[in-house]
Amino acid sequence: MKNWSVKIILNIQSENDTVTLLQDIAKEALGNGFVTGDKELIWCDLTSSSQEELLEIAVNFDGSEIALY
Repeated sequence: MKNWSVKIILNIQSENDTVTLLQDIAKEALGNGFVTGDKELIWCDLTSSSQEELLEIAVNFDGSEIALY
């Protein structure tokens, strides 16, 4: 049996109960494996494969789809 390590990062800015709801769901699903943090990450903090995956995604900027690569 392999030991798996999965990190799920949510970047949420909300003025309603969305954050609390997501935290409650994560706590229920992950139990003691649920950890919260408030960190500012920069591009070089990501692995090269994560950077490549993000660059493949088009984003909506002022109503226009823009490729990040």
